[in-house]
Amino acid sequence: NGVIDVDIPLTGSLDDPQFRVWPLIWKMVGNLLTKAVTAPFRFLAGKGGSDRDLSFVAFDPGRAALTDDARGRLDELSAALADRPTLVLDVTGRVDPEADRDGLKRVALEQKVKAQQMKALARKGGAPASLELASWMPEEYPALLKAAYRAESFPKPRTALGLTKDLPVEEMETLILSHVPAGEDELRQLGKRRAQAVQEYLTAARGVPAERVFLVVPKPGEEGGVGAEGESGEALPAARAEFTLH
Repeated sequence: NGVIDVDIPLTGSLDDPQFRVWPLIWKMVGNLLTKAVTAPFRFLAGKGGSDRDLSFVAFDPGRAALTDDARGRLDELSAALADRPTLVLDVTGRVDPEADRDGLKRVALEQKVKAQQMKALARKGGAPASLELASWMPEEYPALLKAAYRAESFPKPRTALGLTKDLPVEEMETLILSHVPAGEDELRQLGKRRAQAVQEYLTAARGVPAERVFLVVPKPGEEGGVGAEGESGEALPAARAEFTLH
């Protein structure tokens, strides 16, 4: 708001010829400006009474859905942006090449099983509104997995009569997972979906104007987020969306 309110505790006598307050004030202002430049997100969080690093949100492996922690960080960030209408946010989606590759396969398997549950419930007239709402009891899983396995088009072990061979749960899972694509393109798309999830939450749920939130696409080969450090100097989670202010 164009105002810097600095509270500086002082002791001593104003009659002392060596007493000077302005050097202390300028030092304090310099510290504030340095922090605003080198760690802008921690600066914004501190102004709101928080100590969280708002320069990123983390995601579960293979997923682009916002977690409760991510929404909490975005709520704080959106409040800071509302107080500073000149700031613009860039959002970049990052991936963990190893954990996200396995996560993508696991999520795909989960979706295949959910699809079978939707079909089973639809036959009974009670299918949920969306695939994400489908769920099952533990004892239902083997049958649903078997249905998902049989629906796959990849070659399957056969009996002597040429029929699809019944397999244990672990073997069916392994075969399905081995045929789920999780290459560079799938990782790239995952990073993009993560950035889009942040953008949609800030604009649709928190009311940040769309012209203040931009998606930044990493250069080919730079989608991975392993090894980066946050403003606190601590390692950032590789599966994340990271932010830049300007």
